Amino acid sequence: MCHGGGAALRGNVSDKTGPAYAAPRPGSEPRQRLCDTAAAEGLRYKVLRPGKGAMPVASDRVQVHYIGYLSKDGEVFDQGRDVTFAVTRVIPGFADGLKLITPGSIYRLCIPHTLGYGEEGSGPIPPSADLVFQVELVAVNPPK
Repeated sequence: MCHGGGAALRGNVSDKTGPAYAAPRPGSEPRQRLCDTAAAEGLRYKVLRPGKGAMPVASDRVQVHYIGYLSKDGEVFDQGRDVTFAVTRVIPGFADGLKLITPGSIYRLCIPHTLGYGEEGSGPIPPSADLVFQVELVAVNPPK
């Protein structure tokens, strides 16, 4: 998810509770990796819980709970709770997905490799890997 070389944002992963941490269970992985709505440039998403309020824009910072896993097999590669970052400091598919979410919402984002880490991959993410993130948008913080 990170912009640049890291596999994803690093946050406090010791508290793995709440709906944003619903990791795939054996036998349910395919359902956990499906998104039913198409957005721009190949991004797909599924609304798991709607929220209310203004969607973030590129200049905002957001606070999220998230879990990221590989679409192919459901392997979790990163997760974080109460992580804050600028919308533009993450992979393109994650940034595009954030701009669709309102505070309090939980979305599943299905990100093709072209909007993720590309043909090179990064860290635990293999080359040309499609990704799935379950994201709860906690807060949107406009620039000061």
